[in-house]
Amino acid sequence: MSEYALIDGGVVGNVIVSTLAYAQTQASTVVDLTGVNPRPGPGWIYNGANFAAPTTDTRPRLVITNVASDNPSKTLVDPQLREATCPCGTTLTVTAELRDNSNQIIPASDSFRMPLRKRGGGEGMLLASMVAGVVTIKAAFTVAGDDGAWMVDEATINESLPATAQMQFGGFIANVYRA
Repeated sequence: MSEYALIDGGVVGNVIVSTLAYAQTQASTVVDLTGVNPRPGPGWIYNGANFAAPTTDTRPRLVITNVASDNPSKTLVDPQLREATCPCGTTLTVTAELRDNSNQIIPASDSFRMPLRKRGGGEGMLLASMVAGVVTIKAAFTVAGDDGAWMVDEATINESLPATAQMQFGGFIANVYRA
């Protein structure tokens, strides 16, 4: 017998002591907690590899779920969807979901401005369009001078939003190189 975290939708629902066979009948994802420290409990977030304690931050989270390129053979996207590298002339389409603290999609529909900052100076502005909690952002790096590292983080994405619309966000970097 071992201690197992029962996980549904990326959130620990319960921790039980049982056999693996029984634990697997109780949840869609089961993680053996042997050697895991600190020990997660109900409400903790699980990303497929690591646990994170629940936060008291009640703002929704913007979670990137896909990064697509109109030049896929020359675009690299890291597995955590935090960074992409592409040549000038590329348009990236980033898809994200607005999720609540129980990891459910918030079915809001709206649009907002998203500033994009270039390392070393410069700024761009993108439009984020949200339909039923799914956000789509198109970033076209097609003009001379678009090469460089373009970044958006939590502070940047929230700076033009009212406090009631602000969100948690892990950030994203688009590294654009001269082809």
